[in-house]
Amino acid sequence: MSDGVEAAVDALVETLETLLNVARIAPSLHDLGVAPAAVPDLAAEAARQWTAQFNPCPLGVGDFVKLFEAAFEPRRPAIAHV
Repeated sequence: MSDGVEAAVDALVETLETLLNVARIAPSLHDLGVAPAAVPDLAAEAARQWTAQFNPCPLGVGDFVKLFEAAFEPRRPAIAHV
């Protein structure tokens, strides 16, 4: 990835994280009280949802497991903009 694209991606991620923090959206599934043991059931249910069938990339239970596991990682702390 070129430096310009990487910098743009970093700026976008920072902006989205700031918006989520300002909106007080929980930073991780852990902060919502979701137990890691629930991931297999959540992933299986997500794969069965009709909306999963409309994704342009095929998704299986394993893909949703990875997604839910990543959602246990907290976001970066909010950055104060003056």
